[in-house]
This record gives sequence, structure tokens and C-alpha cells, in this order.
Amino acid sequence: MKNILILEDEEVIGKIYEKALLKLGYNAKWYKTTADAEKAANKDKYDLFILDHGLVNDDRSGVELIPVLQKTNPKAKVLMLTNYSDFQVEKKARAAGAHDYLLKIDTTPNVLAEYVKKLFRKS
Repeated sequence: MKNILILEDEEVIGKIYEKALLKLGYNAKWYKTTADAEKAANKDKYDLFILDHGLVNDDRSGVELIPVLQKTNPKAKVLMLTNYSDFQVEKKARAAGAHDYLLKIDTTPNVLAEYVKKLFRKS
């Protein structure tokens, strides 16, 4: 079973994405803060990190968390899932190690679930 960590500061969105991935049989866990996500990544191994960029009331962004998460989970893939339609942010995310950069407006929970299935088929 693949382990997936979701970092999303909006609870409703985080739980919806988590539920969509759980339905497919993945072990998906949603976290609201970078600190909680980092603790989880230090404790368990993950195959995929799905990270939001702009996190309200957090001192770090999802992009800043990428290298931290990859230290303990170097083989994990990283997917940015954000509302930031900004080329500079995307460029920073990819430079930090993100495998892809998706916009929430285009990525419904079902679309994300299908994307993840295809991603793991390629691995």
C-alpha cells in the first residue's frame, strides 16, 4: 500500500482529497501545518507528498518544506497542489524537487485520484 501525505491548510479541502485517495486504497493522511507534516515524515515513510504552497498562519510554505521532507523520504515523489498560478512559484517548486505542479481549480478530487494512480503505475 502506498503512503501519501497531504499538506493543506484548509480542512475541508484536505479532508476531501484525503477521502478520495483513501477510496482508492492508498494510505493517505492529511496535515494542516508544515510542522505536523514534518513530524509525520520523520516518523513514517511516504511514497508521495501532496503539498499546498500558501499556508495561512504558517511560517513556511509547501515549497520550503520540500527539501526537509526529502531528507527523510528521498525516494518520495512531490506534487504541488495549489491555487498559486505563478510561474516563479512553480519554478521554485520544481527546483526544490517537485515532480509536478497542479492548480486546485483544475484538479478535483477525482482528477487528483486518477493522476496519483497514473503516477504510481509509472513507478
